[in-house]
Formats: sequence, C-alpha cells, structure tokens
Amino acid sequence: MVRHESLFINGTFIGGPCDSSVSKEVSHSPFDGRVVGTWAEADSNFVNSAIESAETAFASFRFSEVLVRQSLLLRTAEILEEETNDLANLMALEIGKPLAMAREEIRRGGMTLRLSAALLDRPEKIFDLSLDPRHTAYERWGAVQVPVGPVLCITPYNWPTNLALHKIGPALAAGCTVVVKGSSLSGLCSLALGRIFAAAGWPEGTVNFVQCAPVFAERAALDPRIKKVSFTGSPAVGWMLKEKLWRKRVTLELGGNAYVIVEPDANLAEAAEFIAKSAYGYAGQICISAQNCLVHESARKEFEHQLLGATEKIRSGNPLEDGVLNGPLISAEAANRVLALVSNTTGTVKTGGELTGNVLSPTVITDPDPDSPEVQNEAFAPILTLSSYRDLSEVISQVNQSKYAIHTSVFTSESTAQNRAFTQLETAGVIFNDAPTVRFDALPYGGIKESGFGREGPEFAFDEFSEWKSYLHRKTGPVPP
Repeated sequence: MVRHESLFINGTFIGGPCDSSVSKEVSHSPFDGRVVGTWAEADSNFVNSAIESAETAFASFRFSEVLVRQSLLLRTAEILEEETNDLANLMALEIGKPLAMAREEIRRGGMTLRLSAALLDRPEKIFDLSLDPRHTAYERWGAVQVPVGPVLCITPYNWPTNLALHKIGPALAAGCTVVVKGSSLSGLCSLALGRIFAAAGWPEGTVNFVQCAPVFAERAALDPRIKKVSFTGSPAVGWMLKEKLWRKRVTLELGGNAYVIVEPDANLAEAAEFIAKSAYGYAGQICISAQNCLVHESARKEFEHQLLGATEKIRSGNPLEDGVLNGPLISAEAANRVLALVSNTTGTVKTGGELTGNVLSPTVITDPDPDSPEVQNEAFAPILTLSSYRDLSEVISQVNQSKYAIHTSVFTSESTAQNRAFTQLETAGVIFNDAPTVRFDALPYGGIKESGFGREGPEFAFDEFSEWKSYLHRKTGPVPP
C-alpha cells in the first residue's frame, strides 16, 4: 500500500489521499526509484491558514502552564520513540538514510524533546544588584523569559526529525507556536512528524506542518505575524533570507566542508576508522561530514594506508539492509553533480569514484589543489580529500582560510597541540580524537563565517525563541527625600 501524509493545520489533517481539492506530490526512493508515497502540498491559502492558526493559538498558549507544556513535550517524545521502526523505515525509503542512522536520529529526537522539557524546570533569573546602592529601596527584582511569538521552522531533507525537533521543541517550551515547513525531498518524513504531535494532543494551532513551494515559504518568512525564523539548509537561501529579514529574529544552520587534522602522535588506525565512517556515513550528506583530511607529512604514508583500508570496509548499497553505511545520494541530479566533481578533480582519485544508480562508492582524493571546488565547496557526498602538512601552525592557517566553520577535528593526545588548536582554530567547535560529525544535542551547535548565524541546542535555542522581561518591586512607604 502506498503511504500518504497530509498537512496538519489548526489541529486538523488536510489533503487526504482522496481529497482532490489539495495538490499532491509523489516521493520516490533515491535508491531504486520505487514510489514511496504521496503527500499533500499547501498552496498560499493553506500556508496563510497555518500562520493564522499559529497566531491565534499564541494568544492563549503563551500563558499556558509550564507543567502542561512539559507534559506534552514528554508525551511527544514517548510517541516518537514508539514509532521508531516505522519512521526509520520511512527515512530509509524516502531519503536513503541507512537504517541504523535513521534509528539513531529518532532516538536523538526523543532526547531533544526531553532536553526541551527539562528547560521548564529552570527558575526565574535573579540578579545581584548589591553594587548599586539604590537596590535597598526594592524588595523584589529579577527577570523571566517570555515567548517571542509564532515561529517558522524551515527544515532540510537529511535530518527531517531531529533537526526539526531542535527548532520545535525549544520553541514550544518557550511558549511559542510553530509552523513547520519541510524539504520537498522529504515530504513524507516531514509530515509524518505532524502525526506524532497530533497524537500527543497539543492544543489546536500550536503546531502546524505544511509542505509548500519555496515561494510560499519565503512569503511566510516575510509575513509580519511570524516573529522568528529558524532555517536549516543551503547557504544561498539562508543568507538571502537573513538579508530580507533584517528586522526579524533569524537562526541559520548552513553548510560546511569539515576539516580533520591528524598529528603524528595520533592512533592512526583508530583515526582512519572514525574519519572513514564520518566521511561516508549517509553518503556524506551531513554538513559536518569529514570532507578534508590533513595529515602530518611524517605520518602520511602509514595513515593513507590505514585510511584506504578503512574505506574499503565501508558497505554501500540499499539503505534498508543492515550494515549499509553509504547509501544513495538524494537524487540523480545530486549524483551527477558529484560525479562531475570527482571527474574534474585537481587531485588523484585513489579509490572510489564509481556511480551505480545514485550510489557513489566511497571516494578518496589525494593532494587536490587547496583552492579547488572539491576542497572549498561543500561536497555533500561520500568524498574525502587527503593532503599533507609540515607543522601545526601551517595547517591551522589553512583551515582558517575556509569560508565554512562548524566543526574541525584534531587527532592528537599532546596537550600543547590541543590547546593551540582549540585557541587558534576559527571554527565553532573543535572535536579531539573523534570525527567532526559528533554532536551532543545538549551543547550549543552552529557555525560561524558562511556556516550559519546563531546557535541551536535546546537551552540555547530557547533563548533565541524568548525575550527577557524584567520586574522591579519597590518597597512601599514614604518617598525618600
């Protein structure tokens, strides 16, 4: 039976499989082209209805009890986890995510919701005013966080659950209402998340899920009823929105070309295993996938041997098969783009570079021009470049020249090298002795330079969805002279 997912607006599912009044789109498997299902696509009227319902619901939801929001977030996490197998299979079919990685995404999504719920245990903020002698005239003071208003969450295809929940969870915890717009490449996965929130019993209009053309999403972002936009996607679109929304709160999670530095004291075999899994997991379609590996010249020969061996162990193919790590690229267009990138490389293809359907074999390119597209641009593919360096200062300078900067990995146990790397690398996160794809959901996450603007992670996103509101209670009594 072909799967179908509907829009979810103001507590109602719209655009069922037999509803001819609502346009439908078809999702095909990027692995074998089979029809995975159909999903409803919103026109401008439905997008407007979603915004209107979020605005209407905000009037009361902003004052909702903390315990109510907390309970709903925890209930949503429970339902999400109960649906792990169904949602993971859907991800494998629609977006080609290997099953193990899909299940892990659902697990992390549940944790993201629980972290969001835990934020509501925080007390109000009390400040130390003792340095100002005027404070003695006041008996109470402090500040609380209040929600900014309806939020538009624009999410990508590659992490349709957890990246969406990194926006939705903290926004709802803060008391905002949300309109969620997923990628057209993951329409089923994105709308399936709406069913989870519906089952959890959120009040009408607090959570709305739509799929729509980019032009309608842009109009929604510009709509004055939307007070905050949280966007994850391409740098071109993200920075375009930021420029147009200069008076509005915006968070951007964008692209990357993650570097990995391997110092001579590193455990080379272990480093090679971590880096290979990072570079080729989910066909490299993660903004913090390892893309550029820089190894000290004294360790180059041995490390290259270890890396090629680790690359050969990566299993490619059908994402529904256990053990497959490198599945298909999301589309034929993406596959052809990447194949052209490999074919025109300025370096040497040591292994891989073969395209079967949309599956590109894990590819190692050695010694490309540092300014070449395969190094400087986001490949978003199972491609890893390998080059050498002479000293740590040289390689830090090279990494810092990149226009992207989310995570950089450094493999070394030498404390001086670790301190230099952490202090001098111009990147938002430094991962020692592990792959750049490591992300703990409770930590602040985001990029600098062209990689993004603002931070996610429930605690930090909560601040982005809130305004501080201060209060002062002067003691009653005679007015001082």
